[in-house]
Amino acid sequence: MSSYYTLMKTFPLLFCAVAALLCGCATQPTTPVATPAPVAPAPVAAPEATPPAVATPSIAEQLMQMAPDARCKQIVTTCLVAGQPLRVMLDTGATHTVFHTESAKQLQQVQWIDTSHIQFNGNAHQRPEMFIAPVLLGPGEFEPRPLLALDLSGVRSMMAEKIDGIIGMDLLNPLPFTFDFHANAFYWGTPESANLFPLMGQTDPNGRLFLIVASGEKTFPLLLDTGSSITRIAESNWTPGRGETIQAQVSDVNAAAHISTIEGKAGTLTLAPGIETEAFHPLMGGKNEPAILGVDALKGLIFVHLPPENGVLPPPEGLLSSFFIAKPTTTP
Repeated sequence: MSSYYTLMKTFPLLFCAVAALLCGCATQPTTPVATPAPVAPAPVAAPEATPPAVATPSIAEQLMQMAPDARCKQIVTTCLVAGQPLRVMLDTGATHTVFHTESAKQLQQVQWIDTSHIQFNGNAHQRPEMFIAPVLLGPGEFEPRPLLALDLSGVRSMMAEKIDGIIGMDLLNPLPFTFDFHANAFYWGTPESANLFPLMGQTDPNGRLFLIVASGEKTFPLLLDTGSSITRIAESNWTPGRGETIQAQVSDVNAAAHISTIEGKAGTLTLAPGIETEAFHPLMGGKNEPAILGVDALKGLIFVHLPPENGVLPPPEGLLSSFFIAKPTTTP
């Protein structure tokens, strides 16, 4: 994990005192007259410089801004829920959007739903709460809809800045967005010029992509998961082989934990014809652990989502996908 430092420079104030020379004149005094010694005026402190005003982005500007979390590197933005701004992570590996219960409870003008008669399926150990509210996310305006609330303390504890929620594919699917990990540019919309290659794989009913990747001669699916900072691959599929045992801190919607796990040796994955990741160290997963492609594997690449209704031709062989990948354009 990288460490971040803030370099602070202190500039001393310089005080300048100007001595005045006093000249006394006498006309042949009979008694010597003492000439007063020059007296320097008391130093006067220079006025403190007014720091330049830092413009606070308007809510409209915040809604269109994205940035990677300084610690975990997942992409975060601001959305409006029932008119209130909330900081959220964009997670292509999540089927549904979920908000931190404490943050959701502070919202005004939302309708909470009695969930005692509802059966939930998923990997959350908690029983979700539900409320109805409109959402404004980037260029998308969503009418009031049921939204989930869970205690996300485990996820929040890992982030450099705590988030209020996780945006899943139920809201991301109709929106275009670009994560340019090469230029460190993240925005709603598509790049002006990039040779996009479709990511091949199978999508589930929620729009999540199980991407077909290759490690050497081995091909296998990985869940495309921008909500994960790391990639996890079955050891039998990673051609470079296992590396060292490491200690890692992990978290999900259930809790945060310190674990002992195996890190793979450095290697690359092929994501599309002619598109390979930079060399990286995935974690080696067991049979019962999900195989996922995290943001660490997207370093140096341009990742794009185009909504299905944009008229984009599906990739061949019927492997539907609305996700694309590109290499950065090189300038000769």
